[in-house]
Amino acid sequence: MKAATRFQTSLDRLMAHADRDVRLQAARCVGRLEGASVLARLRDLAEDPDPLVRREALRTVAAKAPRAGRATLRQAFNEETELECRRAALRGLVALGDGAVRPALRRLIRNPDAFIYEQSPASQASRQALCCEAVQALAVVGDANAVPDLLELLDRHVSPSLDDAVIRTLAELGDSGRRAIGRLVREAPVHRARSAVEALAGCADAGQTDALAMFLGHDDEGVRLAAAAALAKLAPSHSALLRRAHDPSPAVRALVAEHAGPTMPSILEVLLDDGEIEVAAAALGALARLGSAHRSADLLWRVRGKLRSHDPAIGCRAAETLAAIDAEAARIDLGERLADPNAPSAVRVACARVLSHVGGGAVVPALAAQLFAREEALRAGVLDAMAALARRDGTTAAVLPLFLGVLTHGPEARRRAALAPDHAALSEHAPLDARAAAPEIVAKVRREIARRVADFPDADVAGALAAIVLATDDAELRGAAAVSLAQVGEALQAAPDPAIEAARRLLEERDPTLRLSGLRTLASAVGPAGDDAIVACLDDADPGLRAGAIRWIAAHGDAVDGAIVHKLEFRLGDRDAAVRLAAMHALARRRGGRATGRLIDAAVVAGDESMPAVAGCLGSLPPEALEHELARRLATASSRDRQLALLRLSDAILTRQDRAEAA
Repeated sequence: MKAATRFQTSLDRLMAHADRDVRLQAARCVGRLEGASVLARLRDLAEDPDPLVRREALRTVAAKAPRAGRATLRQAFNEETELECRRAALRGLVALGDGAVRPALRRLIRNPDAFIYEQSPASQASRQALCCEAVQALAVVGDANAVPDLLELLDRHVSPSLDDAVIRTLAELGDSGRRAIGRLVREAPVHRARSAVEALAGCADAGQTDALAMFLGHDDEGVRLAAAAALAKLAPSHSALLRRAHDPSPAVRALVAEHAGPTMPSILEVLLDDGEIEVAAAALGALARLGSAHRSADLLWRVRGKLRSHDPAIGCRAAETLAAIDAEAARIDLGERLADPNAPSAVRVACARVLSHVGGGAVVPALAAQLFAREEALRAGVLDAMAALARRDGTTAAVLPLFLGVLTHGPEARRRAALAPDHAALSEHAPLDARAAAPEIVAKVRREIARRVADFPDADVAGALAAIVLATDDAELRGAAAVSLAQVGEALQAAPDPAIEAARRLLEERDPTLRLSGLRTLASAVGPAGDDAIVACLDDADPGLRAGAIRWIAAHGDAVDGAIVHKLEFRLGDRDAAVRLAAMHALARRRGGRATGRLIDAAVVAGDESMPAVAGCLGSLPPEALEHELARRLATASSRDRQLALLRLSDAILTRQDRAEAA
């Protein structure tokens, strides 16, 4: 049986409730249902004494049944006294393209001052918003005869937002509106000319390119820039745009540089030496997009010169351009610039990033040489580049041992050798710089590597991280290694013995973050036979551990006994919302439809604001059982709070069902 018939009787009763909030929530549920009777209910709600309920009903009619509810929408727009209700009705009529609304719209824009300002100051913003929507509605319903009224409204300058709405509408009202826009560009004050050309650009098509090209000669930089941006989008090779390579405005020249490449690459070589940084940088970017198709010895020489620039914007773009034009030549130049201590830090970072994309045998040593640089930004950039390089096919084997060598090279090496001898030799892969660099820098690099190696899950990484967890005295390094160990375990769904030992050790810590990492590692490593350490976390003081233990139980539900099920039911009343939600998921998976009533009652009692998440959990239950239990409780609920909670839950579930059907 469909949800509409199951909820019908209960909703009819609640639609007539004395409390506004209950009626409003019932209206939202009605709007989620299907069937011929829904529109009749919405019509009744559109005449509710409370404006919020009427607005909800009108919004639903406008969204779900504007054609069948056309009369209701027209009546509301013409007679409704509440502004938001009129706006809801207007949107439905506009979506229909209802021409019958034109006279009312015209009347509204002919005298907006009285409507907006001769009323209560508290409602002026809403009245102004309604006027703006009315103006824009004229474009949708296609009333070209409104152009004179719109120009008169523009001359009155009622408000800046209304002026902008008029200009946008004129731009969409066909030839007559666009001719009016052209006059504004030529004759109006600069600020209005800018708005006009931006409005025209926003709705122009290929047929408007010549009109936009005319505006490139305007005296105002903002007008020229708006016209150039529109032309670049519609016709990037338009000759009028390319001729602006010598425009007085750097922003316009930069725009030309970005779009001139495919048609006139020679313009880029001119703009490459522009005195404005943004223009030269744009030219370099465009040359990079052309790649090797425009390569020449002279151009390579000039881009190499830009790489030596002390301006970071130019140097960074030059690094990308050089690699795009000639990757082989770029390796040497970029490596030298990366090693140059006098180069701007941003340029050195850019060189590292570009080298990671270029690849090649010499790249790893060039990056590793800067791994312990004094500048923190450079170290981070080099680590990013090495991690990116390691993700490329064929280079992981060159980078990962180096990472692990640095990670396992530290003051705890002797203790680690005793605990995990298989990984003691990894420190031999650490570069010599690690042994010569300042200890505080080495410590920072090790922490960063501990965070990054989780991207490369394998047994060696898990073993190295476990060794650090078991042996290090560096609290920050241990925390980073613990989190990464959990991530590696979850990716592998397995862990070597040292990782399991490290996880059990972490569960004994006082820090909840460390305990949570231990739980995650252990949960990924142990099978459905269970683990007492995980079950014990059900009563942990930290909600993250309680939720984590419940999720593990949900994943291995067939193996848990009745005592654990009772604990899950107890956690439905947990003070933490995430724990309650995890318990719902676990019980839904463990008991299925038999848990429906218990879960609904728990959601209603908790009164969670996260009803969509609760609905997602309950959505996994059998639909028949869910709909039956909801309808039964709605029919018998007597208190206002319980009625509201059940209606909110019903609304969230119906919304989820709508989205699932739409998908």
